[in-house]
Parts: sequence; C-alpha cells; structure tokens
Amino acid sequence: MTTPVVVPNPSESVAAAFWRTSWLRKFDWLVLKQQDGGSERPFCKTCQKFLFQKTVGGGNLTSLLRHERTGLHQGKGPMKTSSVQAPPIQDFLDCLDDRAKRKSFRSSGKEKAWKLSWCLAEAFKMSVHGQLAQVASSTVCQDAQGQVLSVRFFSSLKVTGGGDASVSGLLALVNDWGAGASDLASAVGKGTKRFFIKYWKPPRGWTGPKPTLKRPLYQAFRKSVLFVGSDAAADETKAVRLLAGKAAPTATSKAFRLFPNIKARVRDNAHAVGRFTLKWNVNETLGKTYKKYISSTDLLLLAMMADASDEELSLLRQFDQSYLPTSDVRSLVQNFLSKIEFLFLCAGATKTGFTAYVARATMQYEWPDFELINSLGVFQTREGNHSSDERRLMLDRLVTPILLDGRQLTNDEKADYLIQVWRQYQMCRPFAVKIAGRFATSPQKDYLCWTESVRKAKKNGHDVSLLESLVSAGLASVGATTANSERDFAAMRKRTNPTVAEVERFLQTFMGGLNTDANAMDQKNQLCQKARQVWQKGFGTPRVSDEKRKSLNWANGLRKKKVKVDSERTFIEKRRQDLNQLMKSESAGQRPVARPLMNSSEGPPLLTPVLFGKEKGKLSDLKNESKKRNFAAQQLASLRTGDRLQTDEFDEMARQQAELDLAADRKRRRLDTADAPVSPLKLNSRNAYIARCVHMRDAVARSLVTHHHALPQKDFLKADVFVVKSLTSPGQRVEWMAKLGGLAIVSSDYAMGSRMGPWIKFKGIAKIPPVRHLLLDKRFQEKHPSLTAILKQQLLSFAQANANSWANVAKTRKSSSNICWALVAEGDGIKDKFARRLGVSAASVRLFTAGEFISWKPASKIESAHYGVSQA
Repeated sequence: MTTPVVVPNPSESVAAAFWRTSWLRKFDWLVLKQQDGGSERPFCKTCQKFLFQKTVGGGNLTSLLRHERTGLHQGKGPMKTSSVQAPPIQDFLDCLDDRAKRKSFRSSGKEKAWKLSWCLAEAFKMSVHGQLAQVASSTVCQDAQGQVLSVRFFSSLKVTGGGDASVSGLLALVNDWGAGASDLASAVGKGTKRFFIKYWKPPRGWTGPKPTLKRPLYQAFRKSVLFVGSDAAADETKAVRLLAGKAAPTATSKAFRLFPNIKARVRDNAHAVGRFTLKWNVNETLGKTYKKYISSTDLLLLAMMADASDEELSLLRQFDQSYLPTSDVRSLVQNFLSKIEFLFLCAGATKTGFTAYVARATMQYEWPDFELINSLGVFQTREGNHSSDERRLMLDRLVTPILLDGRQLTNDEKADYLIQVWRQYQMCRPFAVKIAGRFATSPQKDYLCWTESVRKAKKNGHDVSLLESLVSAGLASVGATTANSERDFAAMRKRTNPTVAEVERFLQTFMGGLNTDANAMDQKNQLCQKARQVWQKGFGTPRVSDEKRKSLNWANGLRKKKVKVDSERTFIEKRRQDLNQLMKSESAGQRPVARPLMNSSEGPPLLTPVLFGKEKGKLSDLKNESKKRNFAAQQLASLRTGDRLQTDEFDEMARQQAELDLAADRKRRRLDTADAPVSPLKLNSRNAYIARCVHMRDAVARSLVTHHHALPQKDFLKADVFVVKSLTSPGQRVEWMAKLGGLAIVSSDYAMGSRMGPWIKFKGIAKIPPVRHLLLDKRFQEKHPSLTAILKQQLLSFAQANANSWANVAKTRKSSSNICWALVAEGDGIKDKFARRLGVSAASVRLFTAGEFISWKPASKIESAHYGVSQA
C-alpha cells in the first residue's frame, strides 16, 4: 500500500510544511486547526485543546512526545485513570480481523496496544475495580526469530507541577528464559536498572536531581508498576510472573520481586488466532463466511486450545523417543505443568478466557482415561537411603514371595530367580516408562501402571511371569524411576549376562525406592505363618471364647466342654442316616417326623435341617399349618445357632483362606503360562493346592453344625451371581466372598455401595479377590470410580483366563431369563424387593440364609475351587 504524498502549499512556511509531512503523519491524534485569528495551531483531538501558544513552527518532537505521555492525554484516551473503561468492542474485533488478514501485531503497535488494553480492562474489572491511580503496563513480546524475548515497559509517574508523565523504553533482553532462577533474576534486574538510567528522563517541571540510579528513586519507580500485560506464550507469561514476584519460593525469589505492587496480570488470548484463520483467507468468500459464523469469544477459545495443543505435542514428541532416560521424565513433565499453569491458571484473565476449562478439556482429549496434569507425583520417589540390614530384608521379601509351605530358596535358586527377574524387568521397562506419566502417586495407580506394562509385555510375546507375580503381590511400584536404580540400569544395559552381585545390588536399589508398607507386609506374613501352623496341627473342634459367649448372650446355651473330632464325626454320621431315612419315608409317601433336640451328651443341640428346592415342596403333606411354622422356626433357630457357634474361629479361617486363595491364584496364573520356564518357586503342584483347598473346606464343613447334604447344591452351582448382604461388616462380606474360592462368583449389591468402597481402599487392592460377575449400582460407581474400574479390569482379565472353562456355561446365558440370582439375605419381602430392583422375575431369584451360605460345601472339588460353576 503506497502512502499518499502531501503536497505542501507554497504560501505556507517551511515549518508548517514540515508539520504536515512529518508530525501529522506520526501522531494520529494531532491536527492543525484554525484559531479565531485565522492562524493554524496544533490541536489534540483526544484532549480537545490547542497544544502550544505559539504558531505551527513553535513546537518540536519532544514537546509532542511529552504531551502524549501526560496523564491528561492518557486519561482522555480509551483507558481512563478514573473509571477504568475498556475500549469499544468493535475496535477489538477489528484487531482480530486484521490478525486474520495476516497482519502481525508486532509490526502494528497501535493495534497491539488497543487489544492489550481491552484485555487488561476486562481483567481489571473483575479484580481491583476502581483502584487505578497510576497506570503502568508492560508488554512482553518476541522478536522475528522467535528466540529472544524483550520486555517493553510503559510507566506513568506523578510530576511536581501536577498531572502525569509517562516514559517508555526497552526494559530487558534475555536470550534464554529457560535459564536458572538466578540468571533470570540477574538479567531482568540489570535490564531494569539500565532502563531506569538510560531511558527515563525527567518530564517538564521536574525539580529533582539529575537522573542517576539512586536507591529511593529506583524503589519508587519499581513500586509505581501496578499492571502487567503479555502475550499468551508460556515463556512470556512466565517472564511476567517472575517480574511480579509470583514465582515458586527459591533461594533467589526476593530478586524476582522487581514490581511488588502489581495487582493484575493479563495476557493476550488471541495471539494464536492466525493458526485457524489463515487457511480461510485463501478464498475471500470463504473468509467472509468464516468470520460470519464465528465470534471473538470463539477465536479466543481456539487460540487457547492451540497453545495447549502445542505444549502437549512437544511433550509427546519427547516421550516417543526410543531411548528416553527415565531421569529426564520428571523434568519434562514439570516443565509441561509449569507452562500449562502459566498459560491458563495464573494469567489473570480467567473470566474472559475460559482458562481452567480449556486446560481440563485439552488434557481429557489427549488422555481420555487419565489426567496428565497430575502425573508429576509419580516420579517423586524417595532415594534408597536404607541400611544394609533393611536392604537385605527388602531383598528377602522380593526373592521370597508368600509361599504355601514357607520353604526358603537355596543360593542357586536365588541366583537363578534374580537373573530371571532382571531380564523380565528389562523387557517391561520401556512399556513402564511410556505409561508412567498417566498415573498419580497413589498405590492403586502405581499398581495399575505396572500391571499395564506387564500386560503389554506379555502381548508382545515376552515372558514376564516372575515380575507379574511381584506386581500381583503389590511389591512393584515406581521405584524403577529413582536415580540410583536408573544409574545401575544404565551401567548394566549393554551387558547380556550381568553377575548375580550386580543384579542383587540393582534389586536392592529398586526395592529402596518402593512405596511398600512394612507394617502391612509384616501383618501379611504373620497371617500366612499362622495359616501354616493351622495346617501343621490339623483342624480340631473350634472353641468359643468367653467374651464372645458373654456378648452374644445366647438363649439356647452352649456346651462348655470341648467336643472331640471323633465324637463330632459320629454325630454327623448319625444325622446323615436320619436324613436318608427321612428322604426315603417322604418318597414312600410316609409322613416325616421331626427329630427332637438331642441331649448335651450326644452332641451339639441340632434339629434336622430345613429342605430347600424340590425337597421343600415335599413337606406339603403336613396338614397342620402350625406344625409347619413350628418346624421351620426350630430349623431356623438351629441354623442361627450354628451360624453363631463358629463365628470366632471361622472368621479366622476365612481370613486365612482369603489370603491363601489369593496367593494361590497368583501362583496359578504364573505357572499356567504356556511358554513359562520352570521356576524354582514351583514348589507345589496344582493338584496339591486344590487338595489343600478342599481339605480346608472339609474341615470348615465338619466344624459347622449344619450338614452340607441337606443344602441345595445344584441351586448354588447354577447361580450366576451371588449377592451377599446379610453379613454385618464390609470386611466380613469380602472375606466370605473369598471363601467361595477366590475365583468363584462374587458381586456387590446396593446396600454395600456406601460401606464396601472405603473398606477396600483402606485394606488395599490385594484384599479384593478376582471376580467373575459384577453387580454394582450407579451410586457405587459414581462414588468410587477408580475402584469400579479396578474391579471391571479384574473381571475382564479373569474372564479371558477362564474362557475355555466357561464355554459350556456361556451357552445357557444367551438371555436374561436364564440367569439365576442367589440372594444371601434374611428378612421378609427382600426377595421380591431385590427382584423388582433388578427387573427380573422372582422365580429366578433363590433366597438363602447366612447359615446356609456359610455351611455350603460344593460337590465338585476342582470346579468349585477354580471356576465356581458346574461343567455338566
């Protein structure tokens, strides 16, 4: 665009011609206006007054610049010192249109100033409205190469003669804003002093000393800055934040407070609009259509999304590198989080820029399952500063997982185990590094991180069975990202056969960085040791403590003498004979006779158990309804008595069984791998484990008062979902669920939603047995989303591992009508209420009491111990 040539009037003086060709083109607010006498004088359109008493040739550039910097002139402008008024919105939209037409704001200072003043005024309205007495703004911008950052500073000061005077100049020039805190503070401090000495000049009417760097005057100059403006780039916003003294506390944080009285910071949210608008300017019609259907608010939002996307892409490019050192991950994530915080959370323009929303939306789009903005805590692991004894103890925990028989490894087995764990760790490390940034520093997410890395390694054909066992035991955390282990890993990376001593030292360092709770591990080991003692001694008749007996206050009374195992077996055999005789009499059409209570010398006070299912219908020949009610009441009392009789000891056994089933399941998953090598930890075969589980259940069944043959075994085996809600505490519910075999049918109902989640969180993931079917209501899922995800992941993994065994059972579940619900509860009308809640028919729900559920003994040993279903 060519500039129009101003042809001077021959009758004008040389000074007037110079005014028309130079000053009027430089200052848009300056015009020549005729006075009453007919002569032309310089006139300010902003202040609406003549500037000089002399004619046109009397003024000079210095006088015009001083007038432009006065508070009177600036107060009459778009941003007034009294009312804090923003410029017209149409001017701001025109600036956006100019930006869309590829006009750089760096080359057009006037439009840049208007846009920044609009953003500053909007932010100022929401923060410190009505407190603007002195205006000072700072604009941070980039040069043409995009590498050097310069701070352009504008300051307004009171003068002696009244009014305001403004000065401006280059404040600082820093080549690397990413340098250390001390270097950055030193560079900005020197630039401030240089600006104060070189560029600040006393305005007209100044009566002070000659401008030199004097402490009082310099301090007053720094305190005069109240507002700071900057572009939206992260480095520029970071520079403004450092100038305002809002950086993180460090040893040199005092040097950052160059402008301690800054009350508002604002950034330009639309500097990246050109990334979206340039493509539309190829065609003029498309450009007009684009501007017609998009608003300035949308442009601001798109610009902020572009900023966040650029920072995200730069981080992902670094994560995608093949050999990214683990020690650099923490600094990369920290730098990313700092930029996001500077861009969207600490810029001061929250109301006009949707800052928090944009940051959250960008993170959720890039990482739909996890928030990367919270991932820095993963790498905050403590160093391995343990003593030699502590390291040896942690190493023993690593190489000696919880074994069923407590056998210790020999030196050769230990060396073989260490080498295998080292090789598997080397296979899983690349996967763990890539996904480590997705998780926060919590035991659950650390566990998921390593579980996911092991799963990906197995998917790629790597054998990581031993490392998987450590992950399942909760021993592997984020210790692999500590500095010491990374150093040892780098030293051994190129060695194919490291020595046992090197691997042992590395594993000691690895264990030193783990977030393992020593108390929890000690309690777990003590519990397993107690279970081994129970196995060694065998199962005698459980005894009831005096405190338990007094607290329950049983009405029927219990025997105080110890009942021997032989006498109990004799008693159970008698009851089996009575039951067979009763069933034969019913099949022959004879009337069944209820056996009365036995004396204390014969055995426990019991009645013949109640029959369920098909056998229950055979009691219809009892003519008297009162006899039916009395008979059922007597049986229910006996069942409740049996339920209470073994509460103390059976809870102990259930806890032991839960731990043992979980440990055996981990071992089974490790040993069932097709290409897994023979491990020195394979001490017991699978059949031996099943025999021990069956022996445990047989002992439990013998110690109970209700005989298992009277229970509906087929109904239990056909049930697809178990819902346990009659037990008192959430802990008992989980333990009784684990009693089903660890891999059997487990679920939760709506009553457990408010109590089960916190208990499992407190106890840890290791207490949650693998589930086959899951029933969680919406309230539980909304209140515990992370726990729901963990349970669903376990359900999917277990279903994949047992797909072949469930092939026959899955054929009968093509419709919801074939699903059978086993409800373990007590109460009137709960069966119908439960059926209505699930939307199923009451006929598909089987109701069982707590005593029946506890005393249930599966008919098939292998199926019940591993699959919980019948394969017939």
